[in-house]
Amino acid sequence: MQSSPIFGKRAFQLKRVLTEGLLTPLRELLPDDQILAAVEETGRVFRDRIYTPLVTFWAFMSQVLGPEKSCRAIVTRLLSGVVCVDGKGPSEDTGAYCRARKRFPEEALRKRASATALAAEAQVPLERRWKGRRVLLADGTGVSMPETKSLVKEFGRVRNLRKGFPVAKVVALVSLAAGVVIDAAIGRWRTPERELLRELWRSLLPGDLIVADRGFGSFTEIFLLQQRGEIGVGVITLADTTGMANPRQVRELTAKVLQRFPPPNDTFYTLHFHNTRGMG
Repeated sequence: MQSSPIFGKRAFQLKRVLTEGLLTPLRELLPDDQILAAVEETGRVFRDRIYTPLVTFWAFMSQVLGPEKSCRAIVTRLLSGVVCVDGKGPSEDTGAYCRARKRFPEEALRKRASATALAAEAQVPLERRWKGRRVLLADGTGVSMPETKSLVKEFGRVRNLRKGFPVAKVVALVSLAAGVVIDAAIGRWRTPERELLRELWRSLLPGDLIVADRGFGSFTEIFLLQQRGEIGVGVITLADTTGMANPRQVRELTAKVLQRFPPPNDTFYTLHFHNTRGMG
């Protein structure tokens, strides 16, 4: 991806046009050489045209994070930057930008986002970690998208409706201390969230603690994680879900449990109560 002097000047100018204002802080977090390295690792080749990997990347970031979401608005901003450099501009048609965005490798976006998140998390002080461990929040959501045949075929509709927008299922790992998304997986709407979470095990480090609702847990997950050597007991819960015990019984039982089964390092007990019968 060698660039001529005029091409390099143009790309630099277009980047500044696209990142003025809202995206300005991202310039330091997303260096050009790292973006290009992520693209080159995928083996995708781009020619010296208006929509180079860098221009396409920043155009897409501007479209996603900026107030103007349409392709037309992004192309209009790009045209002003090209005219500033060359004295002339390309076609106002949005087709070239849309094709360039389609060519941009998704894997490069994922790797760059993950590397940026890890860099941000590395700056978190040790005292903000729970007992020195990295705490990750896992949760899922759905995102709708334009109704095209390819997207409907890829992701499907909610409850197999014949009409309506296609919806994808997204599961993400979020750093509790840094507030950044470490990794994410996307699948069909009907894909169970715990299956998508398995894809994110690739981002786990020794000692990580995942906090998630019970929909992510199953005996299958426990077995698979044991096979990987990446599971341990962090919390032991004593529960009175039918509300039978009174406060004295609770004190006596917890004292006996702690005396006979003291929790190992990095493990603690929790209590779960229901006051169904007013015993509390």
